[in-house]
Amino acid sequence: MNDIIQRLVNFLSGKDNQQASIDEALDLLEDEFIDLRQLRQILAHQTKIHMNKGVLQLTSQEKPTTQAKAFTPKQRTELVENLEKRLIGPQNGEHETLKAAPSSFYLTGRLFPYGASSNVIHEEETDQPLNEVEGVTVEGEAIEEIIISQDQFRNSSLGVSFILNDIVPLTCHISWARYESVEEDNSFYYKRQPFSKIVSLDLNQSGELSIDSDSNLLLKWYIRPGKSGLDISLYLVHSLDLSSTNRFPRQEEIIFQPKLSFSVNKQAIVPRPAYGMNNLINFLYRERTVPIIGHQIGTDWSVDDTTYYFTTTWLPKEEVPLVEHQRLTDTSFNMLDLAKQPKAEVISRLNKLPDAYMEWIADESAKLDGLSKIDQSLLLQQVEQARETCSRMYDGIRLLETNDKAWTGFRLSNLAMHVQREQGIHASVYKETGQYDFEPVKSEWRLFQLAFILMNLPSSFDEQHEDRQLVDLLWFPTGGGKTEAYLGLAAFVMFVRRLKNDAGDPMSYGGMSVMMRYTLRLLTIQQFQRATLLICAMEAIRRHEDTYSNQIPEIQLAYLGTVPFSIGLWIGSASTPNNYDDAKIALQKLASNEPLENGEVGNPMQLSHCPWCGEKLTVQNYTVNRAKATIKCPKARCTFHSGIPAYTIDEAIYDHLPSLVIGTVDKLAQIAWQPRIGELFGRKSSYRASDNKFIDDSPTQDLPRQHAWLPPADLVIQDELHLLNGPLGSLTGLYEFVIDELMGFGESKPKIVASTATISGAESQIRGLYDRPANQFPVYIQSPDDSFFSKTVPIDQKPGRLYVGISSPGVSMKIHTVNVYGALIAATRKQEKKAELDPYWTVVGYFNTIRELAGTNTMFYDEIRTYLQANEIEEPLLDFEELTSRKKAQEIPELLARMERTFENDEVLDAVLCTNMISVGVDVNRLGLMVVHGQPKTTAEYIQATSRVGRQHPGLVVTILNPQRTRDLFHYEQFKSFHQSFYQYVEPTSVTPFSKGALKRGITGVLVGLIRQTMTSPSISKSNSAGQFDLDAIDVTMIDRFVARAKSVYDCSETETRQLVSEVLDTWESLATRTNHELAYRQKIVNGRPMNTSHHLLKYFEETPYTHDAMFALTSLRSVEPEIKVEEEVNRYDSW
Repeated sequence: MNDIIQRLVNFLSGKDNQQASIDEALDLLEDEFIDLRQLRQILAHQTKIHMNKGVLQLTSQEKPTTQAKAFTPKQRTELVENLEKRLIGPQNGEHETLKAAPSSFYLTGRLFPYGASSNVIHEEETDQPLNEVEGVTVEGEAIEEIIISQDQFRNSSLGVSFILNDIVPLTCHISWARYESVEEDNSFYYKRQPFSKIVSLDLNQSGELSIDSDSNLLLKWYIRPGKSGLDISLYLVHSLDLSSTNRFPRQEEIIFQPKLSFSVNKQAIVPRPAYGMNNLINFLYRERTVPIIGHQIGTDWSVDDTTYYFTTTWLPKEEVPLVEHQRLTDTSFNMLDLAKQPKAEVISRLNKLPDAYMEWIADESAKLDGLSKIDQSLLLQQVEQARETCSRMYDGIRLLETNDKAWTGFRLSNLAMHVQREQGIHASVYKETGQYDFEPVKSEWRLFQLAFILMNLPSSFDEQHEDRQLVDLLWFPTGGGKTEAYLGLAAFVMFVRRLKNDAGDPMSYGGMSVMMRYTLRLLTIQQFQRATLLICAMEAIRRHEDTYSNQIPEIQLAYLGTVPFSIGLWIGSASTPNNYDDAKIALQKLASNEPLENGEVGNPMQLSHCPWCGEKLTVQNYTVNRAKATIKCPKARCTFHSGIPAYTIDEAIYDHLPSLVIGTVDKLAQIAWQPRIGELFGRKSSYRASDNKFIDDSPTQDLPRQHAWLPPADLVIQDELHLLNGPLGSLTGLYEFVIDELMGFGESKPKIVASTATISGAESQIRGLYDRPANQFPVYIQSPDDSFFSKTVPIDQKPGRLYVGISSPGVSMKIHTVNVYGALIAATRKQEKKAELDPYWTVVGYFNTIRELAGTNTMFYDEIRTYLQANEIEEPLLDFEELTSRKKAQEIPELLARMERTFENDEVLDAVLCTNMISVGVDVNRLGLMVVHGQPKTTAEYIQATSRVGRQHPGLVVTILNPQRTRDLFHYEQFKSFHQSFYQYVEPTSVTPFSKGALKRGITGVLVGLIRQTMTSPSISKSNSAGQFDLDAIDVTMIDRFVARAKSVYDCSETETRQLVSEVLDTWESLATRTNHELAYRQKIVNGRPMNTSHHLLKYFEETPYTHDAMFALTSLRSVEPEIKVEEEVNRYDSW
C-alpha cells in the first residue's frame, strides 16, 4: 500500500496545482488493478492525499519536497555511481589512500605496461588466479576450452575512431591517475595522484605525442582517407614495455582511470549509419547513427546545435525510453459501454478511431522533405500499408453495423472482457485481504487492442473472407497488453460460432473453436490461468449468472447453447497428466505431500485459486475417477462451486473438447503416437448431454470428412512468434501442414494471428511456418518512436530502462561476477531500508547456459558472501533461487510468488538466477535490477530478457561482457549506439520446414499422424490398428497439397517430395502386409520396459526396435538429435 501512496504522491507533485481527477489516478494505477472502492480504502488510512468531490489533492506538507524520493531515477543513479566508484574508482575522493593494492581493489579502468599478460606472476593483484576463467559458453564448449587456454590479455591502450569530412582543429583533454606506494609508521599504503593535460593535435598527418614521461603515457593518432571522409583514430597508450621481463608490473607502473575527452564541430562529423539487415528498418532508424566507436573502451557523447562532445568511459551507459499508450482526446472505449450502449452510438464512437488514424497517416505521409527517392518509396510503402490497416478497421465496423450476429458477438465479447477484468480484481483483493465486495470496475481498451480486434473481425467471422489467409502479426513491446487484444478476439470468435450455427444442436457448434499455442511451459501455464478467467466470464454470461447480461435485452435474448464454454491445458506429460489414471496417481501423491518427479507423472493442479472468486484451491478440490475430472471451488456462494470449466488432463480434453485449448507447439509431435488427438480437432459423431461429452463412435463412412466431423477451429493464436526459429521452428512449420488439414479439411483454413515483441523478417518466417502472407501491426511510417497507437516517452518526462556495460580485459568472468554482484548487493545493504530500495534489492541474474548459472550458484555460498563480509556487510547466508528448466512444474508458481515479496518480508530473495525461462511470461512488477552474463546469442533474447525488469520502477540492467569474445567486445565498444536502436539489430529468424534435414526427421510423423487421425474408411486411429492401413484409401488430394506446400515454401522438387512420401507409405503398406495386418503404432511398454510381443510401425530415435524396418518418428519438436552413447573400447592386450 505504501508503494501505491508514494506513486500517487509523485504523480500529484508533478501537477501544477498538485491535484488530479479520480479517473487520472485510476489510469495511473491500472497495472495495480485498483478500482474506486479500493482507492477509497487506501486513502482512508493515510494523510498525504485528500480526496473531495472526485478530486485528489496533495496535502501541503507533501508538496514537491518528497517528489524525488521513491520510484524516481534518484536511487538508481546513486546505485550506478556507487558501482562506478567501486569498480573503477576513485572510491574515496581525488586523493584517496588505499591499504590494498589498487589493481586488486578496482576491477577495470586500468592501462597496463605492454606485455603484462595473465600468465605472469600476479599475486600482488589478487588471491584468485586470473587464468582460471569460467567463460560464457555461447558458442559451445569447444570455443570455451580455447578461451580458457588463452592468456588473459591486459590492455595497454584505449582508443576511439570517427570520421571527418575535413580537417578541423582538435583539442583533447586527458586525465588519469597513478597510485604511489607509501610506507609510514610501519604501515604500507597507496596514495592516489591525479593528473590531467590538455593538448592540441595537428590532424593533417598521423603522429604521436608524449603526454607524461613519468607515466609513460603517449597519445597517438592516425589519419587515413576513407570512403566517407577522413578516418581518424586516437589512442592513449601505455608505452612501458615489460614483454621481456616476465614480471608483474608494480602498482606505480599501472595507469588508473584514464579518460580521453574532446569536442568536434557538428558539421565536420560524418556519422556511420547503424545498418541492420532490413532496408525498411534502416529507413525507420535513419536518425540513429554512430558518430564514434571505441577500442577496448566504451564511448559517450552529447550534441547541441553546433558541437559533438565525446568522451571515453569504462562504464558505458544508455537509457532506453519506454513506450506509452496514446488516447483520443475526446473519446474512450470502455468495454462495458461498448456492450450496453445502442448500436448507433457505439458505431459512431468506434468510427472515431480509424478517423483519427487516417488523419495521422495523412500527416506522416506529407513529411517527405530531405528523403532520398529510395526512402520516399519506403515511406509510401508504409503509408499504403497503414491505409490498408485503416480500411480493414472500417470494414470491421461496417460488419458490426450490418450483421446482427456479428454485432451481438461483439457486444458479448466486450461484456466478457469487462466481467473477467472485474472478477479478476475482486479475486485479487480477496486473495490479499480475505474480503470480497462487488464494486464497479473501469475497463477500457487501449487503442491498439481495439484496432487489432476491429481489423480482424471480418476474416474471423467469414470463413471465405479474403483476409482469412492473412497471418496478422501483433508487434508490440513486452508488457504492452498483447494478451488482452487476442483474448478479446478469441471471445468474439467463440461467441459467434454459436450465434452463426444452430445453438440447439451441439454438433453444429461444439468442439474446439480457438487454439492458443506457446513455445515454453512456463508461459503456457501462466496464460492458461489468465485465460481461464475469461472462459469463466463467458460461461457465466451463457448461464446469465453474471452481473450485467440480464440488464442488456439483446444479450439476455441471445441463446448460446447447452454446451458449457470451457478451456483445456494441452501440454507435455511432464507437466499435466495424459489420462485419468495418471491424474489419480498424481493427486494421491500430492495429498500425501509426496513430490512429483519430473517426467514421472504430470500435475493436474494447475490452478492454485478459483479464477472467479479467488478462493484457494487444494488437492481436495480436484476430483478424478476413471471417466471424469472436476475442479470445484470450495466457496459455496461461488458461481463455479459445482465445477470450474477447465480441464488439465489430456483424456478429459479429448472427451469434452473445450472451446479454447491452450498448448505448446511441442505437443504436435504426439499426433503420430496418440490415438485420440484427431478427436481434439473434431473427429466426433455425437454429443452426450448427460456428462457433457462428445463421442467418437466411427462417423458415417459414406459422408465426406467435413460433414461427418464437428466444425473445425476458427482461430489459431501463436504467441511469442520469434521463438519459433531454428530446428524448433522448422519442424513446427512441417507439422503446421497437419494442423491446416485437420482444421480445414483441405478446403477452408482457420484465421491465424500471432504476437511478438521482437522480430525481424516476419514475412519469410510466417511464409515458412504457415505458407501464408503476413501483415504486421501496428505500422510505423516515419519513425519507430510513433505508431499513432503508442509513442516513446522522452526520458526527461519518464525514466526509461538504464543499461550499463562492464568489461575488464585480463580479468576472468568469475572475478567480474563476484565484484559486480558484491558491489550491487553491498550498495543496497549499506543504506537505511526505505521503499525506493526495494526494486534493486533482489538481483535477477540472466545466464546463457545452465553451466554458467551453476558456477555462479556456488559463488553465492562462498566468494560473494566473502566479498560482502570484507565490505563490512553483516549478511547471513544469501537467499537465492534459480528459475530454470530444472524446476518442477509445481515449484514455479511458488517461486514467482516469492519473487513478488518485498525487502520488508523475511522471505525476500537476494537473487534469482535465471536462464531464458525468464524471457517470456514472467511479470513481476517490483523487479528493477538485472545482471546479464555475456551478450545473449540473439538481440531478440537480450531485449526480451532485460524487459522483465523496470516495468513499474526505473529499471537497471548491468551487462557483463567478456573481452575475450569478439561479439561481446563489439557490444562493449559500441554500447551506446547499439542500445539507442537495438530493435534495429534483431536478427531474422531461420525457418526451413521442407529442407532435407527437416523432412528426414519429420516426414514420417507428419504423414503417419495425419493419416492415422483422419482416415475413417477404414478407421485406423486405435493403437493396434496400423495394420489396417489401405494405400488405396489415401486421400490423394491431401498428398497433392503437401507436395504443393513444399514447392511453395521451400521450392522443393515435386518429384523428390513425392518420392519421400511414397517411401513412407510404401514402407507402411509393406509392414502391414508382412505382419498379416497385426501391426501396432508403437512398441508395447510394460512397467517401463519394452516388450517384444507385437510388431510396430514407429520407433523412437533412441530405441532398438522389435520390428525390423520400423520407421523413426519424433516424439518432441525440441530434441531433434538423438543422444550418442560413447563407450570406451577395451583392448584385450592392455593387460599384458
